[in-house]
Amino acid sequence: MAAVAAAAAARASLRNKNFIGGVWAEADSLFDVVDPTSGGVLAKAGAASTAQGDAAVDAAALAWKMWRKLPPVEHAGWLRK
Repeated sequence: MAAVAAAAAARASLRNKNFIGGVWAEADSLFDVVDPTSGGVLAKAGAASTAQGDAAVDAAALAWKMWRKLPPVEHAGWLRK
């Protein structure tokens, strides 16, 4: 039971962060994730600042430069992990 509680706590702590360039960054603010069928709030999620958005775009551009050089067989291997 303790392992389940620890896993749930870890997931909850990551929900409020943004994954940018391989690093979890604290979100500047939170927003509600709303269930469109009921209108109820499902969770809170981290909202990125403009600077974090720019950093994410820069990290994605760098990752693409490396990714596009890999052969399709390696792409498939990574996608199957």
